[in-house]
Order: sequence, then C-alpha cells, then structure tokens
Amino acid sequence: MLGLGKAINFLSPVDALKPLLDAFRLAETEFGVGVELAEAGVILGQNFLNTGENEKAIETYKKALSAAKVSADRRLEGEAQIGLGFARDKIGDLTNP
Repeated sequence: MLGLGKAINFLSPVDALKPLLDAFRLAETEFGVGVELAEAGVILGQNFLNTGENEKAIETYKKALSAAKVSADRRLEGEAQIGLGFARDKIGDLTNP
C-alpha cells in the first residue's frame, strides 16, 4: 500500500490519501512503533502538506519522529524533523518544539 500511495502521491496527492492512510494504520497495528511507522508517517505527512492539511501533517510527523527515534533510524528522524519544520512554518509557528 505504501508503494502505491507514494506513486499516486507524485501525480495526485488527493487520490493518494486513502492508500497512504491505510499503510500508516497498517504499520501502527501490525508493526507498532518502528521503522515502518516512521517511513509511512513521513510520506503521509508529506501528503498532508501537499494538500494543505498542516495540522494533520504536524501530528503525523510527530508520530513518525517518535517511531524513528525508537527504531534509531537517523535518516527518517531527519526527514520527520524537516517535515515538522515545514508544517510549522506553514502555520506560522516556529517557536513550538
């Protein structure tokens, strides 16, 4: 599902939302907090940014960041931090950690 969502997200972020949400929920239920959740969260967060759902992006990036830290995946941790910064910038909140 994640691969499908990534491919569709490139062409139409709105159409990619369902497969990306499904992949994120599957990662949460099947794998718990880990690299799968971090990766799905980063991609879903990007989708929310692309569709202007900045508050949802922030919450999703927070979950992705937590999962990346638990799994010690520095690349995904960095991607989640960057996405969180972009989302907070879009809403004008650069003071909240």
